[in-house]
This record gives sequence, C-alpha cells and structure tokens, in this order.
Amino acid sequence: MKKFLLFLSCFLITWCSVQAATPSGKITSATYNASSSTIDVSYTSSGANSVSMDVICMKTGPVGSKVTLSTGPGSKTINLPITSRDGEYDLVLYVNGTPCYDKKVTVSKYGDITNVTNISTSSVTVKYSMFHAETDNYPNNSYLKIVGVGTRKITNVKNGSLKWTYNFKPGQYTCEIYVDGDRKDKFQFTVPDPNPYGHINNVYNISTKSVTVNYTMRNAKTSNSYLKIGNYTHDITNVENGSYPWSLNLTPGQYTCEIYVDGERKHTYPFTVHSSDMVKLTPMGNRLKIDFTLSSTGVNVKFRVHTYSLSGGKGESKEVVYGICDKYEGTYEVSVPYYTGYVGYAVELIKNGTSVNGASATAYNR
Repeated sequence: MKKFLLFLSCFLITWCSVQAATPSGKITSATYNASSSTIDVSYTSSGANSVSMDVICMKTGPVGSKVTLSTGPGSKTINLPITSRDGEYDLVLYVNGTPCYDKKVTVSKYGDITNVTNISTSSVTVKYSMFHAETDNYPNNSYLKIVGVGTRKITNVKNGSLKWTYNFKPGQYTCEIYVDGDRKDKFQFTVPDPNPYGHINNVYNISTKSVTVNYTMRNAKTSNSYLKIGNYTHDITNVENGSYPWSLNLTPGQYTCEIYVDGERKHTYPFTVHSSDMVKLTPMGNRLKIDFTLSSTGVNVKFRVHTYSLSGGKGESKEVVYGICDKYEGTYEVSVPYYTGYVGYAVELIKNGTSVNGASATAYNR
C-alpha cells in the first residue's frame, strides 16, 4: 500500500506538470455496469500518437495492464476482473504515454439469481452471478440460501450453476443470494407434485335432482380427466379447489363419486341420496309432533303450522323456526291451541325459504 501511495504521488506531480503541454485528452464519461462487471468509458484525445488507460483500485492498486484505446474521440468497454473488490476506482487517461486526465468510478458488490431450473423433488439447479465480494477473505459470508432448506457457499463467478440436492416436498420455495452477508436478490420457484393427483374433498347439497362435488386435481398430462357418478361423467381440468354443481336424476340410495386423472382412478367418495322432503304429523292434545325427512342437509328449516276447530269455527296459524338441520331426518314438537271436538292440523315444510311439502291430520279432543 505504501508503494501504491508513492505511485499516486508521483502520478499527480507528473500530471500537474503536463497540464499545459500538448497533446491532450479528457475522459468525458465513465459508468459502471453492475450486471456485466464492466466500465463504459467515453473520451477525447488530440495530437496523440497513442492513447491508453489505467484502471486503479484505490484499495489494492492497478487492475491488470493498461488498456489500449483509439486516438481521437472514442469509447471503450473495459472488463473488470470479477475478483476485483468493491470500492472506488480511478481511471487514468494516457496520451503518448503521459497521464493527462483521471476520473473516479464506484464499483459495488453484485449478486443475481438468473433462474432455477431442472426442478424436481430430489434436486434443483440454481443459476447465478456474483462479482466483487470479499469472498476469498471471508468465505462464509457469500452464499445461496433456499428458505427453510439451508445454504450453499459460493465464490465470485460470472455465470454460476449450482446443482442443489435435497429431498424437496412439493410446494413453493424462495432462493436468495447473499454477498458479504447482504441479500442481493431472491427468486421464487415451485416444486411440483411428481405424480398426477386427484381427490374428492366432499359431496354437499345432495338431492335426487343434483349434487355438488368439491375436488382437487393437479398435474394432469392429458385431457382424459373426469368425475364419475354411476353412468354419469363430467370432464375436469387442473384446479386446486374445484366445485361442480351437477344436475342429475338419482333415486334414493347409496352412490360413489370417483375422480379420474389421465384415465386413472385416483379417489372415491361414497354418499347417500335420501328420499324426498316429507312431513308426518302426530296430534297429542295441546302439542303436535312433527316427523320430517329432508332430501339434503345443511338447510334452513321452518314449519308453518295451522290448527283449526272443525265444529267451532276457530283457528290459528303460526310459523316456527327449527334452524339449520345437518341431518336427513328429525323430530320437532310444537305447542298448539287446545280445541274440544274434532280438530284439524296442517303443516308446511319450508326449506331455505321455499315450501317444499306438507301434511295434514285430524284428532278428536274431549
């Protein structure tokens, strides 16, 4: 470093002594390009037989040998060694072998992940670039990291490629590049499920006229993927959370829904179709027992109850809320007016706000 400082002192003395002399030259612009590790320089020179340039790192001294330039005005892209450290650089322009102009440029550390390829559950390949790190002195400070997996050490390289062997689970990952401990870039990639996948999550809203099938399908390679109930089929495509309301003509009984991916059955789901919505009444004096059957579950159930005296001309109607019913069958008792003599009862079953069935009965009260 002492020798380098002496060199700079000598250079400045020499440079000052030739400012008024001819020939002359000037650096008009100098720009550092991080992604290519180069410096783009524009310059002018006059009355010159030879023009060259030195690139001097203020930390370590000259970088390589002088770069030969064309005489007159011109431009030049100077390749920096990727092992050059970050920091301030001095560009010195020589005309006929004499230094006549300098310009400073700051070179920064660089790290970039260009791609992650060859992705599988056993390995991935990370393509990256890294320049101007202190890697040789601090080998643990520059590395690739896959979040949740681990790290791999790297050194300065322009077109790096690292095969990362690991037992990856299907899903999304993030790869990061760190240069001297600082994160410079990140890249997200997805490890796919190696095999086609199909699963029926459930069948809701079951009736003799329709069912809703909720399913998941991934990684199909052909158009031969479908749902199947009995002789009915419906084509499907890759979807993470699929839901298909299926209009069918089914009789009460046991059924199985199947999912096929690339023509291969992946999963089955049994379900039951119950009989139609029905109501049965049993009079019990001042109470009325209602037995009911539903064709689907998870519905909002109400009863509209009518009670009337067949001989006295009296009557009363009211609506009773049962609530959400998660079963196909149920029993509910309702208090009703007590009339003597012959009494008539009628009940409407209301499902999700719609009257779907009803029943009537008579009784004799003393």
